[in-house]
Amino acid sequence: GLLEPRMARLLRDHGLPPAVFQYVIGRVGRVDFAYPELMIVIEVDGYGFHASPSAVERDAERRNDLTKLGWAVYVFTWGMVVRRPGAVAATVREARAGAAPAAASRRRPRAAGATACSRRS
Repeated sequence: GLLEPRMARLLRDHGLPPAVFQYVIGRVGRVDFAYPELMIVIEVDGYGFHASPSAVERDAERRNDLTKLGWAVYVFTWGMVVRRPGAVAATVREARAGAAPAAASRRRPRAAGATACSRRS
């Protein structure tokens, strides 16, 4: 659709790292964008495809499944991406900042005596 390129541009224009587009997560399937290392999913929902009662139900089930698997799911509509890009970028930036320590601790334990280096993104 037209919304995914707008979201990718929004991330870039606001200095955020590019997210993986059309990332596949096990049995849940493909998500619009993901930061896999942080277990963050970004879905961009246009009104046409996601407005029917069956679509709303399907989307809710998918998001619940992702949450059960430990993913943080953020959903942005057309209006949010187009009319409030700064707020969308701030939400993604905050999600990344909050997820970094938790995701890092799930990856692998650090060796005794090792120190962590932090890097601002």
